[in-house]
Amino acid sequence: MAKSSISFCASLAAAWLAVVPAMAQDATDTLDPDNDVSAPDTLGEDVLPPPPPPGPIAEEPEPAPPRRRVREDESDEPEGIGQGPLRLFPVLETGLVYSTNPGNDPDSKDDDLGLRLAPSLRLQSDWSRHELRAQASAEIIEYVEESDFSTVSGDASAAFRLDIRETTKADFGLRYSIDETEIGNNDLPGDAAEGRIDQTIGLGAGITHDLGGIEARATFGAERFVASDVDLRGGGEEDNSDLDYISPSLTLRGTLNRSVVFQPFVEFAYEPRFHDERRDRNGLRRDSQGFRGAVGVVFNDEPFWEGEVAATYIIRDYEEDGVDTAQAAGLAGRITWRPREFTAVNFTSAVDLAETSTSVEAERQWRFGLSVEQQVHDFVTAIAGATLDIEDGAGDADVTYGLQAGVAWQINPYLALSGRAESIWFDSATTGEDYDDQRVIASIILRR
Repeated sequence: MAKSSISFCASLAAAWLAVVPAMAQDATDTLDPDNDVSAPDTLGEDVLPPPPPPGPIAEEPEPAPPRRRVREDESDEPEGIGQGPLRLFPVLETGLVYSTNPGNDPDSKDDDLGLRLAPSLRLQSDWSRHELRAQASAEIIEYVEESDFSTVSGDASAAFRLDIRETTKADFGLRYSIDETEIGNNDLPGDAAEGRIDQTIGLGAGITHDLGGIEARATFGAERFVASDVDLRGGGEEDNSDLDYISPSLTLRGTLNRSVVFQPFVEFAYEPRFHDERRDRNGLRRDSQGFRGAVGVVFNDEPFWEGEVAATYIIRDYEEDGVDTAQAAGLAGRITWRPREFTAVNFTSAVDLAETSTSVEAERQWRFGLSVEQQVHDFVTAIAGATLDIEDGAGDADVTYGLQAGVAWQINPYLALSGRAESIWFDSATTGEDYDDQRVIASIILRR
């Protein structure tokens, strides 16, 4: 047994001595890339194997084909006018309007054909710092037979941002609007022969500073409102000078900007009103103190979501004894949702307390709008929408419903054709004052 064990150990040792030189030679050949037997001995050193040879360079994938054809001359918008850092973008829209009830008459409907002119102008800066933006638009409808019911509206605004420091900026703004309170509104006398022209001009200056996670903003402003007198059917006119007022304002806003997508904010505003005439047509004092509070969120997850919405509460306390404080609450803001590449859904909402000639109290107003834009072909876009306006004065509410559908054809960046149909139903708080109106509008749009 012992001799067998010794013979087995001797055989194992002889085999080991025969294998070691071969292993050493294999290791040397592996370490020497040229298999040179004279390569230095590296046994006992930590040697990493050479990196694998580089493979073929991966080719970049070809871009996915566009979902629609793109012409070489297509661009998002025209080049505009101007060669420097300021460029003008004018637009002229002109066409015809057919209305079944241009006078908003609840008793008789006299349809008419009118000429519509809607010019607009936009100014945009292209500076590395600071920014200047301005826009102006107007709409004039002149009817052929019912010229008394011709309408005019428009607005203009300008905004300048001054970048003082990386975390501090100043804003300056100016705005103007002209609108018409049409016949049939409960804010006009029943025998009004024309609408009332309302003009508003406002200016403001603000400062914004980033405190590190919280953005603080303070804005000082003033607004001037002027209402025109209204001619009456039986002769004479309604004097509306007691509606004219000036309203200074101070607005404070704090925004939590730690997130890029969602930024909640809180806003508070003080907005008193001082009228030109201390007492109105009824002998009442119309001056008031106004307060507005809002809690909302700004969100930006483009290209899918973008907008701002806030729960808003407005209070107006009047100088006249015995007049109840006016209050209004609702949502204010705008939302744009793009569920698909060529689909856009827009929602707007507003709440306000507006002056009224029927009582000293302000009229509560809520406005809602929903529209859908869908590109149905290369350069053809379909549009559909609905609106809801509620005007509640002294407990009596006027409700206006609206529907719209149309199509626009962008022939090239400078020329487009559009057509749309609109329906309006006015439900008055006053018995017998309801009316409806259907319109068809065809336009040629020129851009530069």
